[in-house]
Order: sequence, then structure tokens, then C-alpha cells
Amino acid sequence: MRHWAENHLRKAEPVHAGEHAPDSSRKRSIVEGSRSEGQQLAHQLAEHLVGLDRKVILRTRDIRSWAALQRGFGRGSEPDLSDRRLEKPDTLVRTMKRVPGITVWADKQRPKFGATRDSVVMNFTPMEGASWPELKRYLSDLEGVGLDEPF
Repeated sequence: MRHWAENHLRKAEPVHAGEHAPDSSRKRSIVEGSRSEGQQLAHQLAEHLVGLDRKVILRTRDIRSWAALQRGFGRGSEPDLSDRRLEKPDTLVRTMKRVPGITVWADKQRPKFGATRDSVVMNFTPMEGASWPELKRYLSDLEGVGLDEPF
């Protein structure tokens, strides 16, 4: 660590308290290694979405259900979302949001699906002022984004 810091200071300004350290392959490796299995799946899914050649929106509920089944948390063919080992929706969304090219609508932006609201993940940045009625045509399910096979 000290060796890295000394080399870094020869090339750049110091990193002050509260600032993020510059990106490096070592830092990425440490971050990747610290992700839970569900976070790794969410990250891979986000990278897959960014690589698509069309605009796609997925519901967080569907992403979490998919992650549950991928991890073997199910009752028959249905995901067991009550399994305490399964990551919370916010954890999966936070992981996906870190992938460049992913946009998340959460909190007050959550669109309404029937009587409930759910956050959504997009592989594009909507135009400023865009509303859900304008964007919902991009809503897809996981089969629609080519996730028939596990990662």
C-alpha cells in the first residue's frame, strides 16, 4: 500500500480524506472479490444490459426473482424471496447502478405497476423530463433480454 501511495504521489495529487481513490485494476479486483454472489449476478446482468443494442427496462422485482432462482432459492419453479440469504432489492440496484450506462428509477421516480410501485433499471439515460408513459414501451422481462442461460 505504501509503495502504491509513493508512486501515486509522483504522478498525481494526494487523495484527501473523503475523496475516492483513483481507479486501478487492483482496486477493481478488490471490489469484485468483495461482492456477494447476488451482487456478482446483478453486476453481470447490468453489463449484459449495457451490451444490448436496444433500450431495455427491467423491474427490480423481476431482477431479484431471477437472482433468487440463479442462486437456488426457490420452491419448485417459483423464487423464494423470503430466503434471508437473498440480497435486498436496494443491494442489487446499488450494485447495478455502479455499472456505466445503467440508470435506475427508484424512490419518487418508481413507476406504478397496478397498485404497487417498483424501481426499474434501464440500459440508457432517459431524456430529462421523461415520464413513465413515454418509457414503458421499453419494459421487458428477463427472457426478452436473452437471459435464458445462466451466466
